Amino acid sequence: MKRLYTPILALGCAALLASSLVACRDVVVEENKAYRSAGSNEDEEVSGTSGNVYDFSNFSEIEANGASKVVLTQDSVFKVTIVGDKGVERFMEITQTGNRLVVDEKSDWLDRLDRGKCEVHISLPVLTAYHLSGANSTVMTNTFKQSETITLDMSGAGSFDLKVEVPEINIDASGASNVKLQGKTGTLNIDMSGAGNIEGDQLEANVANVESSGAGSLLLWVNEHLKVDASGVGAVRYRGNPTVIKEVSGMAVVKKVE
Repeated sequence: MKRLYTPILALGCAALLASSLVACRDVVVEENKAYRSAGSNEDEEVSGTSGNVYDFSNFSEIEANGASKVVLTQDSVFKVTIVGDKGVERFMEITQTGNRLVVDEKSDWLDRLDRGKCEVHISLPVLTAYHLSGANSTVMTNTFKQSETITLDMSGAGSFDLKVEVPEINIDASGASNVKLQGKTGTLNIDMSGAGNIEGDQLEANVANVESSGAGSLLLWVNEHLKVDASGVGAVRYRGNPTVIKEVSGMAVVKKVE
């Protein structure tokens, strides 16, 4: 009788062990499951790092809010991807209204600050407007070459590295915005207030129209005509040999640099 109990007991233990392993595996899978916030199947599992692709298209304007990093690439196809440590997509919300793509962070975004990398990679053929608020950081991986004008609207303490070859650029920057410009344009229009900074000595402009108030700093490259209306304690410096028309008040400075 004892010999009969031994194999039965062994089989019972093996079955119990297998059941436990399956249960543990289910728990691990459930704990590793992350969900996309928009433009995807709600229950689609995301494992490991990066790679959450969203189904958005036919947009030429982008609005970015919060503190995440946005990476822009000019391409013939539309693509929106969240790249980052596992689970960060749960703190992001990406939507589209008309031709505008909106990148938001949810109200509990502070909870993810210790979770590492979070970037939104966006590819599109043409960019006509970019609206940035908060502490968002945006960069371009290549030079956007297009016949359409680009408008950049910034507020807060965000930064933007703009690489373009376009006929016209419009920039409205307030707060502590930081903008770096590279490429070529026919006309550059800037309305700047606050304590921001624009580094534009790598963007060759034929004509520049500047309105500056506050404590902002601008460095531009202008070849033909430069018109400046400056007030406050800011500084507008330029390289090139343009015809300059300026109206200055307060302690503002307009100065040529070599």
